[in-house]
Amino acid sequence: MSQFLSTLLLATAVVLTVCFGVAAWRLTDEKDIDVTGQIPRQSYGWKPTSRN
Repeated sequence: MSQFLSTLLLATAVVLTVCFGVAAWRLTDEKDIDVTGQIPRQSYGWKPTSRN
């Protein structure tokens, strides 16, 4: 029984990896969608005050 569950878990992990890989590959194929989730540089962090 334990070997069956281990095999089932491994098969499930492989199927999910393939599905998410294909989904990410298809999303990166579209040029207008950014899947990296990068935050614009000005929207976070410390901003120095101007000394004019």
